[in-house]
This record gives sequence, structure tokens and C-alpha cells, in this order.
Amino acid sequence: MELKNKSLEEELELLAQDLDAADEEVEKLNQKLHNFEEKAKEGFYLPKDSVLKEIKSILMKGLHTIILTTPIIENIRDLELYDVKPSVNIKVATGIEPSNPDHQEILRELTFDNIAIRIDDYKDRYCILRDGEELFLGISGKNEDSILTLRTKDSKHIKLLSSLVMESWSRARKLQKMK
Repeated sequence: MELKNKSLEEELELLAQDLDAADEEVEKLNQKLHNFEEKAKEGFYLPKDSVLKEIKSILMKGLHTIILTTPIIENIRDLELYDVKPSVNIKVATGIEPSNPDHQEILRELTFDNIAIRIDDYKDRYCILRDGEELFLGISGKNEDSILTLRTKDSKHIKLLSSLVMESWSRARKLQKMK
């Protein structure tokens, strides 16, 4: 009988240790949740590669018109615009150094009737407006992996924020013919 009680006590002790470990894990998860909620009050931040992934997912759903802005033209290469349906008109505002051979090569790769590209010197945002139905906005910060983002399909949000997307296109300079 004493042996039975001893093994029962050992089992209870193990269960108590498991319960304590589970309580500690719950406390850690609650702390992570609290930290996430506090950060969410400031906004939602993504690294550049995640921002480009979001933009690409919206881009591929385009049916009529896309307005797109990125800080540098290398980002545009990563988005694979040539995979978008040729019936979709794409307006791109991006940072371009016309004398840079790499930038010239990317521009040659993107010579399609449905793609218009302009030079945006501000290099301050990532944005896409798809068919007036979906908008993604990413605002560059000091850190490349700290881009404040917003994504919406709400028509009121789009009406208010589309001016930020249009501003990039409107202020951008037309490209001069390449030699």
C-alpha cells in the first residue's frame, strides 16, 4: 500500500510541475498579447519584403487599372508586372536614376503598352490602388523593416486615402526617351 501511495504522490508532483509550467507559458503568451496590443495602437508595421508580398497579391487581382508607387525601381522588378493581365493599365511612380544601367535595364524589361512609368523623387511610400476597390499604403520610416501599413477595401477609406496614391503619380516626372 505504501508503494502505491508513493507512486501516486510522485505522479501528483509531476502533474503539479506540468501545471506550473503551463501557467508560466500562459503568462508568457498573455504578455506577448499585451505587447502586440500596445504596438497595434501605434499602427501595423511590416518589413519591406512583406510589404512587397502584399502589393503583389493585390496587383495580381487587377482587372482594369492599377496605380502603384514604390521608393525604388528595383522593387518593381520584384513585383513581376509582366505577369499582370495585359488588359490592366498600370501607372507606376518610382525612384529611378536614368543614368544607372540597372535602372535602364529594368525600364527596358517593362516596356509594355499597358505600363506607364514616372520618376518619383520622394521615395517615401509603397502604395497600390486596384480598380478603385482595394488600397494598400505603406509609409517608409527610418528603418527599412519598419513600414507603417494599412490595407482596406472599405469605399470610405479608399475615397479618403486614394489622394495619397494619386499624389505620387501626379507629382512624378515623365521619363525622357532612353537613348
